[in-house]
Amino acid sequence: MYYCRHHCLFLLISIVFVLSGCLNRSSPEEKIFKLLENVASIESEFGKQQTPIVKLEENEKKLYDQIIQLGMKEFDQIVKLSDDAITNAHKRKEAMNKERESIIASQKEFEKLDKLIGDLKDDKLKKQAQHVKKLMTERYKSYEKLYNVYMESIEKDLAVYESFKKEDLTIDELQKSIDHVNASYDQVFKANNQYNKITAEYNNEKMDFYKNAKMDVTVEK
Repeated sequence: MYYCRHHCLFLLISIVFVLSGCLNRSSPEEKIFKLLENVASIESEFGKQQTPIVKLEENEKKLYDQIIQLGMKEFDQIVKLSDDAITNAHKRKEAMNKERESIIASQKEFEKLDKLIGDLKDDKLKKQAQHVKKLMTERYKSYEKLYNVYMESIEKDLAVYESFKKEDLTIDELQKSIDHVNASYDQVFKANNQYNKITAEYNNEKMDFYKNAKMDVTVEK
């Protein structure tokens, strides 16, 4: 029997910068800067969910390991541990939903970028700002895919935990459920890598835009 879970779902978030110098407060570049950094700040709840999710994943894996080490003579203990794992999985769903709420809120704020791009006078900056927008739009789509496959994986986990509570469970039935879980987390792993890749590209492009707009910025501590 083989069970695999991709722990440590580290999802990169946008780095928050602050202005270090004085700029024309009414310039389109300044307004874009404020908007993009406000978007990053809105996602603060996103980052806060990372550690809880990883801890919940690790706890769930420990529960699973304990379950498979028990024999049917300890069925009552198997049921108890399975119920604990089910509770843990639902907590992961709650954490993921909180994470997604911050992404949706930042996406709503990001939609204001269109008008500000139109106000830019420099064609090169305007083109770069449009690329920043394109990358962030791809990032939102990538996150939604990641969210969906992760939530589907939790449902498959729940099915495995429920099956543990069946006294007439066969090895073949269990293996089939576990295979579904493994395949599901393979998709999570791929979606997570793609999301992180796009996020890194967005952060780099955003910083390049700030430099080309001659903004003196530093990373917020």
